[in-house]
Amino acid sequence: MAILPLQNLFNFIFYFKEKAKYLAINLNVAKKFRRFCL
Repeated sequence: MAILPLQNLFNFIFYFKEKAKYLAINLNVAKKFRRFCL
């Protein structure tokens, strides 16, 4: 496995954090929506 330059590593971490935040928001919305429907 090649060693990534620091910039790529930071981009990777940032991308992961953004994706995690997006998933968490979607989960919260889904829970509220389900509660509202049922």
